[in-house]
Amino acid sequence: MLSHFFKVAAAAAVVTAADVAVSPGANSLSAAIDAAAEGDVLVLASGTYSEAAAIQINKGLLIRSSDPSNMAVLQATTPVLFSINGLAEFSLEDVKIEDSAGVQCGLTEPIALTAEFEYILFPPITYNTAGTMKMGVTEGALNVVGTIGNMFNTRVLKDIMFDDCNYEGGKLIAPFIDILSNCRADLGFSVLMSNFAACGVVETDYPTMSSYESDLKIWSDEYVTMIDDESALRVPVNRTGTAMTHLKIEIDRVANIAATIEPKWPYAELEAAITSVDVMAISENESTIVLQINVPSPYTVSGSASGEVLFNQTDDGEMVTSAWRVTESCTALDLDELCVQSIAFDITACDLSGLFYIFGLNFECIEKDSSGNDLECPQILGDADLYFAVDSNDLCDDMFQLEALFTPTITLRPDTAPTDGYTGIRPNDIFSLGDMSYWTIHLWTNESGVGFDYAEIIKIVRTSSNVDCSGFQWFGDDIAVTPANLDQTFVSYGPLTFPAADINFPMLVTVNMACATSDREGSSLEFNFTVLGDYMDNSGRRRRREVGGQNFPDLTQNDMERRESGEANVDAPAGVIYNEKDFPKLVNTGGNAGASSANEEEGSGMMTAAFIGLLLLLCCCCCCCCVAGVIVYRKKQNKKREEQYGSVVNRSSAMSMGQPGSSMHMTGRPNESVSSESM
Repeated sequence: MLSHFFKVAAAAAVVTAADVAVSPGANSLSAAIDAAAEGDVLVLASGTYSEAAAIQINKGLLIRSSDPSNMAVLQATTPVLFSINGLAEFSLEDVKIEDSAGVQCGLTEPIALTAEFEYILFPPITYNTAGTMKMGVTEGALNVVGTIGNMFNTRVLKDIMFDDCNYEGGKLIAPFIDILSNCRADLGFSVLMSNFAACGVVETDYPTMSSYESDLKIWSDEYVTMIDDESALRVPVNRTGTAMTHLKIEIDRVANIAATIEPKWPYAELEAAITSVDVMAISENESTIVLQINVPSPYTVSGSASGEVLFNQTDDGEMVTSAWRVTESCTALDLDELCVQSIAFDITACDLSGLFYIFGLNFECIEKDSSGNDLECPQILGDADLYFAVDSNDLCDDMFQLEALFTPTITLRPDTAPTDGYTGIRPNDIFSLGDMSYWTIHLWTNESGVGFDYAEIIKIVRTSSNVDCSGFQWFGDDIAVTPANLDQTFVSYGPLTFPAADINFPMLVTVNMACATSDREGSSLEFNFTVLGDYMDNSGRRRRREVGGQNFPDLTQNDMERRESGEANVDAPAGVIYNEKDFPKLVNTGGNAGASSANEEEGSGMMTAAFIGLLLLLCCCCCCCCVAGVIVYRKKQNKKREEQYGSVVNRSSAMSMGQPGSSMHMTGRPNESVSSESM
C-alpha cells in the first residue's frame, strides 16, 4: 500500500490500461473510480467534480485533467478528499482541489534544483485529520502519524522504513495516506511493539518508563518537468527523494502513559528523557514527572535553577503545575564525561495529557575535573529549552481500576508438565483420585503493557454442581494458600510481551478436593483462582529528601518497591471419577500440591480411638466371662462335694445303727471319732 502510492504520472508511457473519460458532476468522480479497473487512467474534462464524502481508493489509478491549462476542480465537502488504503498505486496530475469554503489549491510542481521531501510527526495524542488514528501507543501497537507536506504533481511514495523494517516485510500494518482538501497529505501506519526488536528499535529501560528510539525514512519518486516556475526541462527526469525523521517515544509500563521529549540547546549535545511519571505520588490527583538531563562536561545545569512549567492541556479538566526544580550541579567530572541530573515538577490534574515547555534551563561550568585540574569553560550565551508531551488516561476515573491491568486465563497441562517445562495442553479435564494435575495461569496485559515483578495465586475456591462439599475442607474452607501447600512457579516474560507472565503449579486430586464419598461415582468441580500481581515502581515516591531547600524525589537511588497491580480471577472446570473400590487404597495427602483435610485427620483419629476402645471392651468382656465361669465352676464343685458328703453321712449312720462298738465320722469334724461305747 505504501510501497507505490502515487505512481509517476508521466506515464502515459508506462500506463497500459485504458483511458476513461469522466464528465463533471456531483459524485461523478467517485462513481467513475468505483467502475474503473486496476491501472485505468481517469481523464477529467474541465469543470467541477463535487464529492459528498471522502473517496476510498483501493486500486491503482491515475487521475488527470484532459486540459492542463483548464484544470478540473475536485470539490471536497469534507477535510479528506481521498483516503488511500492497501497497495493502491494512486496518483494525481494537473488537477485543482477546492475545500468546503470554496478555497482552491493546486498540486506543487517539482522543480529541478529544489527537492522538498518531508515527514513531520504529529505530537503524541494528536489524531490525523480524518480522526481515525492517534499518534502514540494503543493496545500493544505504536501508531505513527504525521504529514508529508504539500502534495506534489506526479509524486509517488515508494516505501517506508521503520528502522530495519520496510512495508513489504509485513511488520508495518494499517498504513494509509489521506489527501486533504488543502492539497496537503497525512501519512500513518502502525507497528506491533512485539516487532520492535526485530526491526532494530533501540530500547532503554528506566525505573518505570521504557524509551524507544527509531529512524523513519520515506522514499518518494516524482517526475520533474520544470527547471523553475517558468522554464521547462528539455528532457524530463525521474527523481527519488528521501524524507527522514527520528522518533522517540517513552511508555510508562504501568500507567500506559506515552511521552516524547525534545531538548534544544546549540552549545552542546543535550539529551533528555522522562524517567518517571509518578502517578498520584502526592495525593489522589497530584502526580510528579521527572526528567533526566544528560550534558557533557564542562557543562551542568545550575543546581539553584528553577522556573515555570508552561503547558497546553489537551483535556478539558483543570491542570496546575509547580515550578520545576533540579538536583545538585555536577562536580569533578572530566571533559566530555556526561553530567546526569534530574528535573522534576508536580502536576495537579486527573488527566496528564498535554504539551509541556520548560524555558530558560540555566547552565554553568564545572570548575575542576576529577583530578582537581581546572576545566576550560566556553562562553555560555543562552539557556536551553525542553519541549515534551504526555499522553495518559483519566487517572481519577479509570487509571487506577487496577484489576483491569491484566486478564488471567488458565491452561491444563499434560501429565509430563514437570519434565517438558509446562508446555502443551491436556486433552481433557477428567482425573482419577490420586492423580497429580498440572496447571498454568497466563497473565495477559495487552491493554496496559504492564510488566510483572511477581504474581501469585492468593486464593482458590472450589464448588460443585452435583455433590455436597460441606464437610470436605480444602482451599477456601479456612485453609489459606501458602508455599507449604501450593508449589507455585512464577515466570516473567517482560513488559509489552503477551502473555506478560505465567504461574505454573501442580495440585494433587484428593478425596477432599473432589468431595468424594464411596457411594458416588464422580464429582463435577469448578475452581476459581484469585491472582495478585506486583510490578516494580521507583521508591522515590515514598522516600523524599531535601534538595535546594525543596522536597524532591531522590532518583539517584536504584531502590525499587513493589506496587500491587490489583487482583483478577479466572475459572476452570474439572471432573473426578471414582468408585467404592478406590477408597480402601486411598492415601489422602497434602504436600505441596494440595491441602490435607482436618476432618479426615480427625476422622482417622476417631477410628483409631474406637478400634482401641473396642479391643479394650472385648478384653473386659473376656475377663468378666472368665471370672464368671470360674465362680460358677467353683459353686458347682462345692455343691457336688456337699452332696457327696451328705451321701456318706447317711450311709455311715445306717451302718452304725446295725454294728455296736463301731466308730462314726461326723461330717463337720471328719478327723474326730466317737466310740459307741462312750455314747
